Amino acid sequence: MKLAPAGVTAHHLPRGQSMAYQPKYLQKIKAGRGIRPVGEAFAMHFNGVGYLFGRVIRNDCGNGGITDPRPWPREPGLYLVYIYKDISNSIDEVPPLKRSRLLIPPEIIGGGGWTRGYFAPVRRDPLTPEDVFPTHCFRVDFIRLIGMPPVTYVDEFGDWLDKPSEPCGGWGLGGYGSIETAVAKALGLPHPELPGSGAASAAAKLPPVDLASIPAGTSDGECSVVLYLPGGPGTMGLDKVEDALIAAVERAKAGEWVGHGTDLETGTFDVQFDGPDGRALLLAIKQGLRPLRRHLPPGWYVTARIGEDGEERRVRI
Repeated sequence: MKLAPAGVTAHHLPRGQSMAYQPKYLQKIKAGRGIRPVGEAFAMHFNGVGYLFGRVIRNDCGNGGITDPRPWPREPGLYLVYIYKDISNSIDEVPPLKRSRLLIPPEIIGGGGWTRGYFAPVRRDPLTPEDVFPTHCFRVDFIRLIGMPPVTYVDEFGDWLDKPSEPCGGWGLGGYGSIETAVAKALGLPHPELPGSGAASAAAKLPPVDLASIPAGTSDGECSVVLYLPGGPGTMGLDKVEDALIAAVERAKAGEWVGHGTDLETGTFDVQFDGPDGRALLLAIKQGLRPLRRHLPPGWYVTARIGEDGEERRVRI
């Protein structure tokens, strides 16, 4: 989903998340792969709270920029999910999942919650008309980017709505971090903030290290690499930058594209990739950046975090 707002909403990356985000409440349960089916219920374990449950309502939301022509192409793996307010002490005690019992507005997210083990499937039931709202509404309010009226509304496929309908959330692509933050806020818990301008600014000030200092075969947990583009994607455009890097990472079989975000306060774009080997992923990113360098905006930089508990570092590549 292109140009998803970051610092001004609860959404950042389809990625589920910028690498700077670390869950505060979500506990890992069991990782899952593959496209999650419509109707699947999943559990989340919130530390100190218990189990909450969600449900996959769509698994093929539209993918496009807000000014792109409609219809947007459907993309498997972009999920519209409901999160319910009932709390259980056991993952096996699933409460009735009624749309009247939503804890937060519907969200569009990527698959990181499942692949990283924070969302665990518990059962699958066919959806009925009583389970699903007839219209899903998302607020678009980043006027500074697109020059549209201050507030407009779209559905999960990017189609404009004539008027809002409740429950209405913010437009963008989130992940397990945006879910955690929204749930914690709804429960009245001290809630973590998703990375926005502060995260990008802090990353820019990190002392850089050379790629050569990262040993080969660094496989002590998943590695996250983020390319930051201050002031926008440069003369090539975000799609071309992403496509070139995605191709390079796929050729090297070094990882996968997770998503991108936009910080409206600073105008910084970021693009994230995850992989099992930090050095291999960074080398693939370096290869992909080679023909792009002269087109990128001044001040661009790359950060990496090796392992879930590793520190974020700027990397000279």
